[in-house]
Amino acid sequence: MAVESSACILCRRLSRDDKKGLCLRGNYICPACEARIISLTRNDPDYDIYISGLKKIWAGFSA
Repeated sequence: MAVESSACILCRRLSRDDKKGLCLRGNYICPACEARIISLTRNDPDYDIYISGLKKIWAGFSA
């Protein structure tokens, strides 16, 4: 599936390298956000923000 935009759906930064990052349901997630998601714990203050963004992707809305 092709990425619709080269801007990260979570942080809105533009992609510098199309070969890095994730494509999730046509939405791009940059390597920095990917690494942040992997390292999050439930007690992290950013946890709910990232979960909300991912839920929007799965529901089919832009974050």
